[in-house]
Amino acid sequence: MKRNSKRFLWVFVCLNLAVVGYADTLELENESSSSAVPHSALSEGRQDLHFPTTSQARKLPASIAVALQRDILQNPINLSWQGKDTPLHSGDVAKSMLQIPAFSMTRKGGGGSEIAFRAQSASRLPIFLNGGNLNGACGGRMDTIITYVFPENYNRITILKGPQDVRYGALIGGGVLFDRDILRLSKSQFAFDGSALYGSFGRFDANANVLAGGKYGSIQAIYSHYESRDYRSGDNKMVHSAYNRESVSLIGTLTPTQNIALELDIDIGRGNASYADRAMDARTFDRISYNLAYKQHISDTFDSLEVRVWRNEIDHIMDNFSHRQVMDNKYNVNNPKRINTGGRVEGTFYFGNAWELYMGGNYNHDFHASRMLSGSLSKEEANTILNQAYKPNFTFQTLGIFAQGQYMPESSYSIAFGARYDTLSTLQHSTNKELLNHLGSGFLRYEKYFDILTFYSGMGVAQRGADF
Repeated sequence: MKRNSKRFLWVFVCLNLAVVGYADTLELENESSSSAVPHSALSEGRQDLHFPTTSQARKLPASIAVALQRDILQNPINLSWQGKDTPLHSGDVAKSMLQIPAFSMTRKGGGGSEIAFRAQSASRLPIFLNGGNLNGACGGRMDTIITYVFPENYNRITILKGPQDVRYGALIGGGVLFDRDILRLSKSQFAFDGSALYGSFGRFDANANVLAGGKYGSIQAIYSHYESRDYRSGDNKMVHSAYNRESVSLIGTLTPTQNIALELDIDIGRGNASYADRAMDARTFDRISYNLAYKQHISDTFDSLEVRVWRNEIDHIMDNFSHRQVMDNKYNVNNPKRINTGGRVEGTFYFGNAWELYMGGNYNHDFHASRMLSGSLSKEEANTILNQAYKPNFTFQTLGIFAQGQYMPESSYSIAFGARYDTLSTLQHSTNKELLNHLGSGFLRYEKYFDILTFYSGMGVAQRGADF
């Protein structure tokens, strides 16, 4: 039997616009550089708030966990990106991560992808948004954390490799950070950046970014939209994979003095997805997040104090009838939700030109609940569960403290170290039983720099507790 082979061509049409208001350039107040930043920097990522300190003459990198200025050969432990043509400029951030060695992914359709680093996925690979925790609601990983991440809304992604960092949590195989830095403008100005992409099978991506502000503060609005219909596989079969995702981010900053900065963010996300490997589809992905950040320069030794508080709410509805034909006339609905509230405090210290130290702590309250109905005879009957109260499942409370530093003398080597202690309280509501874990993490690393390569050797330990 002869099999007909067919070729399918993926077509993409891209459009990118940048409109300038009454300012010729988008300038950032950065004492380490007198050059202006062009408007394309709006889409390439906002720059971090730079305080007027003498630390610019120091030999230490700006941060152990984030190394924007160090060459990649001198930064073997952590990787960081910013700008266009990076995972920050792609709606499919999971697929973009495949560019990075040791990353892989699984896909259930067009959305809801799961990323894995060194074969470790799910909660073994924690993902942080602006330093805060965000977790999906489905215990079966239908709504992974990546489902709720819109990369255009952030300006930096950092990959932490292995248990060689303790600032954000107990990292077993590593961690991923999506950061949005506090912006400081030098004068009144306005900027707009927009882009659109159209592809085969109804794929359409669109982004718009508007910024207005001045010396004492700014307001920014970011809109992102990603959608696609079902696509055809190589043997001309339709794959159940359609998705639709969109988000709006509102960001306000206050910079009353050179040493103080305050930012309030609100992120709202909506979406749905069809899954080729599941008996149910994602009818709803709802997310609303609030993030408040405060940063202040204290002195040359106490370089900065940073405080963040957050609240992330996830509402996820799954069913077997909104995106597909019902089998056996049985209508099922499952509606889990998750509320994550917490805060983080960190101080950065410099002792001379050779020592850098981070000290701080964090608290996180993670509440999970759900409501579900199976085997209904009609969709109307199944949807009645959405009018009933949620049933609590688990409550997790984490309190942690950490210290992390690096010694980098006037030579070609450095020594990094860190230690962390967490208490994790897990309450199972169905049995009213509570489990208390005491968790310790730490690492020690030696780095040696050569002209064309870097050698490093480290050892570390990380303990993680229960999760949903």
